[in-house]
Amino acid sequence: MCTAREALGRRRGRCLIAFTVASLLFVSASESHADPPAKREVPDYDGRQDEPTTVKDVVLWVPRVILFIPWVGYEFLVRRPVGWVVRKLEHSRTPRAIFRALFMGIPTGPGITPLAYYDFGFQPSLGVRLLWEVNFLGQGSKLTVKMATWGRNWLRVDFQERAPLLPTLDLVIDSEWWRRPDRVFYGLGSRSRDEHRGRFREDLFNVQAMLDWNAFRATRIKFYGGVRHRDFQRSRCCDDISVDERVARGDIEALPPGYERGYGIARTGVAFDLDTRLGGRGTGSAFRAEGHFEYAFDSGHRDTRWWRWGGGVGGVLHLDNINEKVLSLWVKALFLEPGGDSDDPGGEVEVPFTEMVRVGGTRNLRGFPSGRMVDSSGLFATLSYRWPLAAWIDATLYLGTGNVFGENLAGFKPSLLRGSFGLGFSLAGLSAGRWAQIWTAVGTEPWDEGFEVTSFRLVLGWSYAP
Repeated sequence: MCTAREALGRRRGRCLIAFTVASLLFVSASESHADPPAKREVPDYDGRQDEPTTVKDVVLWVPRVILFIPWVGYEFLVRRPVGWVVRKLEHSRTPRAIFRALFMGIPTGPGITPLAYYDFGFQPSLGVRLLWEVNFLGQGSKLTVKMATWGRNWLRVDFQERAPLLPTLDLVIDSEWWRRPDRVFYGLGSRSRDEHRGRFREDLFNVQAMLDWNAFRATRIKFYGGVRHRDFQRSRCCDDISVDERVARGDIEALPPGYERGYGIARTGVAFDLDTRLGGRGTGSAFRAEGHFEYAFDSGHRDTRWWRWGGGVGGVLHLDNINEKVLSLWVKALFLEPGGDSDDPGGEVEVPFTEMVRVGGTRNLRGFPSGRMVDSSGLFATLSYRWPLAAWIDATLYLGTGNVFGENLAGFKPSLLRGSFGLGFSLAGLSAGRWAQIWTAVGTEPWDEGFEVTSFRLVLGWSYAP
């Protein structure tokens, strides 16, 4: 039983709860009948007034309404799906693995891979590469066969067999045959004009044997010898007129040396490529130097012979630890010296124009096609910078300057130098030595002629690591 004190405590507790509930009900009823507080005006912190509606705002309202539906379609059917795919690809190795399997070869056995090449102003080509990189004829032997075409007038077949003789010495047999109707000639000398371009067809057969010695780190010394034969014919490819018509019009002074009769030569030489890197191209910073010396004679005119030599120095600087940001500089000079006796008494020895020094092409001044500038010597310098745009795309910016001159750089003047610059995009991480790339570049006239851009190239093909 409860005592009188416990009963009194319980009654006091019930009274306190009842009083609290009654107080809350009274306050709630009072607030429901009171006026709500006035809304506080937002202070004008910066002292600026709202901008008034203008005619421009009214006019833009109409196209905004009209373009709303296309914007919705673009936003949800194009931008967001593409962005999602790109993000997935950036975090996936599958696309690069597929591309490597298709175009970079199968390192463990025989395989067939597709080939494609496009150069603006020239005929494209499609083909296949047959590759057997492991033990073709013996331990370490490698076979590569390339075949490409763009119709019956554009055919090419390349063959290479590499067999090791010693751990650091390989024997390499190379042969190639091609027929192309889109070759170009602009005239000889520093001031050849872009608008004087003439086309010709070239039939080439070349075979050579080479000893490739890995002398030190990535430094290689090559001893080679072989024979080469070329024939030329008129061509009106690619909506251009032929070299013969250019000469008839007076745009080009004369047909290029060796053009009318074709020629066959035997040649031998030595070349070296000094590279301080252990892993070769694309593996780190390095100092590089290269040089070559070649002797050749015309098999149809034994008294016609010449020497070609040249060299270059440069450096490669990797600006980060994972070789993604790369700066490279290269300077090179090339020379040709004819020897022997001319067929004409008192005349000069005629070196075929396709054996003379030529500046232009993918590996030096990219803004000019191969064979754009032809003479007895040449000098050029290039600077390039590569950096990553995404997980699987790199960009490369390149600048260059140079030209061709007479024997031993006769007539050289800084004002005769031409410019070349451009930009390329490549798939990253496919190979340390080269990668698939699409790039564009332009070339200019000499400085003293206004440095006007007159040459343009757009190329889809291979690019080589510095």
